[in-house]
Amino acid sequence: MTVAGWTHERVEALKALWADGLSTGQIAAKLGLTRSAVGGKIHRLKLPGRPTPIKQASPRPKPSWDSRPARAPMPLPAADDVPTVSMDGLEAGHCRWPCADVSVISTGGLLFFGRPRTPGLPYCDGHARRAYALPRPVAPRPGPSLTLAVALEARTLAPVPAPSSA
Repeated sequence: MTVAGWTHERVEALKALWADGLSTGQIAAKLGLTRSAVGGKIHRLKLPGRPTPIKQASPRPKPSWDSRPARAPMPLPAADDVPTVSMDGLEAGHCRWPCADVSVISTGGLLFFGRPRTPGLPYCDGHARRAYALPRPVAPRPGPSLTLAVALEARTLAPVPAPSSA
């Protein structure tokens, strides 16, 4: 049973027991308090800390930006290799990725790549790979599911089968 309140005698006993090296659990048992009450009072009194018995792992040095491997940018075809489409000529089946070639943009406004787009996406396969990051691998979940990343990786975008209601 715990007795409420920190009397002057209890505080002095706490300080003496803490200086003797007793743990918070041992002090709590001697004073008839909880470990949390003893730990909180030690913290409020700002008594010196103890070395932890838990072994600390040596801190890993943070990698600098220079030491990280650079991701190679995905090569894109030159504007000359792919037909470009103006905003007026853009149709439902065209890739919506804007052409970033300055020489093409300066001649007549914003242009888009004219490749056929991947069904269900606004971009062709190559630009969809640049626009959507692949998720980290996770444990498979039960049930039929097909994610965008898996579909892009397989280079097929079959519709996601509806869950069976059996």
